[in-house]
Amino acid sequence: MGILTWLGTAHGANDDIWQLYVADKINYDDNLFRLSDKVNPTLLLGPDYSRYDFVNQLSVGGKIHYPISRQRVLVELRADDNRFIQNRRFDHFSTHDTLTWQWALGRGWSGNLGYGYQRSLASFAYTQFFLKDVISQQDGFFDFGYTWHPRWKLSAGLRWQESTHSNRRRRALNRQEVSGSIGLSYTTPSKNSLGLEYRYSDVDLPNRELKPDTLLDDHYRIQTLGAVANWRYSGKTRVEGRFGYSMLENRHYPQRDFSGVTFRLSAEWEPTGKTRFNLAGWRELQPSQTLDASYMVSQGVSLYQFWNATAKILVTGGLIYEALDFEGSPGLAVEPLEKRRDRLWSGLLGVSYAPQRHLEFGLSYQAQWRTSSRPFLNYADNSLSVSAKLRF
Repeated sequence: MGILTWLGTAHGANDDIWQLYVADKINYDDNLFRLSDKVNPTLLLGPDYSRYDFVNQLSVGGKIHYPISRQRVLVELRADDNRFIQNRRFDHFSTHDTLTWQWALGRGWSGNLGYGYQRSLASFAYTQFFLKDVISQQDGFFDFGYTWHPRWKLSAGLRWQESTHSNRRRRALNRQEVSGSIGLSYTTPSKNSLGLEYRYSDVDLPNRELKPDTLLDDHYRIQTLGAVANWRYSGKTRVEGRFGYSMLENRHYPQRDFSGVTFRLSAEWEPTGKTRFNLAGWRELQPSQTLDASYMVSQGVSLYQFWNATAKILVTGGLIYEALDFEGSPGLAVEPLEKRRDRLWSGLLGVSYAPQRHLEFGLSYQAQWRTSSRPFLNYADNSLSVSAKLRF
């Protein structure tokens, strides 16, 4: 995914959007499989694979944002045809589609009801699995907010998510999750807000086989109680975040449980009308993307910059650091391998040029480095992409 985002153009007097587009992006990656320099790619991948590759992504899509009285319907569709020049066996069709109804009822009720579907090629960043694996993800959600007083708001939501892997050797990572949340917030006269929130997630890994000699569980739940805040320090600076305490409990193997502080904080600063910075830090639990862990603890920091150099040119950049601890790994009572810990650094730079209202060109570069406690998992990667987009 590129780091440049186009917001689209509104048409019509009622703030509705009806838009179609076609786009093409060519991406060059010098380490497609995220291999260590100590690895001989021919021995590991075979003669039919190439360490580097060009990928052409041809996309068609559209969006509809249509208001009906106080309601609003949002439809966003995108389909991509992905073609590899060297590693043709990874050619695939991907898509990203969402349907959302933003509803309002009476004087104080509002919320969202929707469904999303994604289909994409599994990343090679966390695994040493070099066969084609397409992940399909479904996401259904419902949430509401009730404002019974100008200062107080009650909110709650439910979400169902499912991800499935096309390759049978990766189906142990198939995942189903049902989650819910409830919160209460107070908004000050200056439009700052502070609240309490409780979140609950129930995660099933239906294809994960339980054996007496393994500690890899097939089910866990996460509970988080915390505070949420949104503070506008000035007209140019805004801070928001979530800070809480999380508990992850495995159904069968409590020795793999987790409890501790989790958070995500971000600050946005707009020193001028053309420049914006976003600084974020986090400590969160994430789903495992490997077969040797039940979940991951992610800690990191990111800094993004956006600069409208002219009315037609947008320059973006970013720096990201992330530490990943792989928890709940399988093995005997005394594990032969050290617990996996990865450290990742990324740098991003992009330029978007829109010479006309309906036409946009993009150029972006990304560099990544990873160190790992496991042998042969360190890597360095560089990628460069060129894109064009035509909107109707």
